[in-house]
Amino acid sequence: MHLVKWEDVCKSKTDGGLGIRKIKHMNDAFMIKWLWKLNVGGESTWRTLVTRGEGAHRNWWLNNWRPWRFSPIWRRIIKLLPILDQNVVIQPGKGNKTLFWTDKWASATTLADKFLGLYRVIRIQNCLISDIIPSG
Repeated sequence: MHLVKWEDVCKSKTDGGLGIRKIKHMNDAFMIKWLWKLNVGGESTWRTLVTRGEGAHRNWWLNNWRPWRFSPIWRRIIKLLPILDQNVVIQPGKGNKTLFWTDKWASATTLADKFLGLYRVIRIQNCLISDIIPSG
């Protein structure tokens, strides 16, 4: 019987491995999927329970959430938020659920990051697109 390094087992078949995916990468992907479901999951019971007290707007994780309130599993999931945030651009639709300044809807970065000087002096920073740009 011959033993093989796990790294070699995880290589693609064309590189001489078995094509088995790394467990850590798969686990991270599944945890990011939970974050995504929290963000777009509608009003399901489990989403309501998890996000209770964390804010009702679309990007609830941008609020002042308190990580010590979460279980160790959710703390680990929340550590993956930067990966989700870097890879999400929102399609605002009517704009009644998308934050004008802090959601990434106009480009790959937020308007607050693009126009930081302006963002710092405005009075209402947590406004929706529909508050700024009326539809119709």
